[in-house]
Amino acid sequence: MELTNAERAHYIVRYLAKKKGITQAQVGKLIGYSNKSALSAVLSGKRVMPKKFGAKLASLDPEVNPAFLDGTSNEPLRSVDASIKLEEEQETPAPTPQINELRPGSIIIPPELAQMITALSLTIQSQQETIRAQHETIRRLTEKGEIANAG
Repeated sequence: MELTNAERAHYIVRYLAKKKGITQAQVGKLIGYSNKSALSAVLSGKRVMPKKFGAKLASLDPEVNPAFLDGTSNEPLRSVDASIKLEEEQETPAPTPQINELRPGSIIIPPELAQMITALSLTIQSQQETIRAQHETIRRLTEKGEIANAG
């Protein structure tokens, strides 16, 4: 199953954040997004991706393959070495086994499915970050008395 353009963009945003040592929200600011929610809506597919979104992302790093962002290539980075490095650097959940780890009685997951699982995992992580930020905003507003405590 093919990745959506939003999933592809999210993959690249995570790559850029990790490579530059900044947050995904900071990557968003580099391409003109003033708040995290707007970027999150685009990366989750809730909002239509602007036409120049991929080009702006690709402009942040010469290794980013613009053709990956528009869906005409399956290679996220221009150099094979960079793609390998990206895969090695990706975070994996703590004690869970590797997706393609072979064990007696285990199944072999095709690379396309493993890629989808990774993309879904990235989307979930992004949504969790958004929820944490929203909780923090609500807490601060409640402390200031700007909103009534519903509890």
